[in-house]
Amino acid sequence: MPTVILLDVSLSMFRPVPSSDTTETHTRFTLAAAAINSFLDYLNVHVKLEYVALVTYSSTHDVAVPFTRDFDTIRTKLTHLEEGDKTCLEAALLGINHLVMSEWGSQTLVQTVLITDGSCGVGPLGRNLVIQALPLPPPYPSRVHIIPIASPNEPSLQHGMYFVKLCIV
Repeated sequence: MPTVILLDVSLSMFRPVPSSDTTETHTRFTLAAAAINSFLDYLNVHVKLEYVALVTYSSTHDVAVPFTRDFDTIRTKLTHLEEGDKTCLEAALLGINHLVMSEWGSQTLVQTVLITDGSCGVGPLGRNLVIQALPLPPPYPSRVHIIPIASPNEPSLQHGMYFVKLCIV
């Protein structure tokens, strides 16, 4: 089944992760990149024929790597990604819909792995307007997996997960 890795590259993903280890400073983005590399390692061993695309998003989306079986292309691109500005999930979902429909059509099951810090980029009032604009459900069969790169106690995660969970419907 084709897989889209949807990676949040908004400013909030580039904040340092609080840690008691003072020798290394990690950001949410570096943790996300490590998770993606581990996922690609798994696919390389167990599902070599899997097609994977890397799509990044902040206020706009970018198809960083179209569907490919060359996982090293994705690894290389991960090291060259730049931070974006604010979070705009609806633009990313529209971009994924276009990518999947042009490549696979409406009959192929596609899984999306959303990696985010959970910050939805809008407050409680704006959230309702954004929810109405979400292109859901997608025009093709899909599975969505959400990987939050945040502490479970972070307010942005608590607020944003309601928004992000709508993607699963």
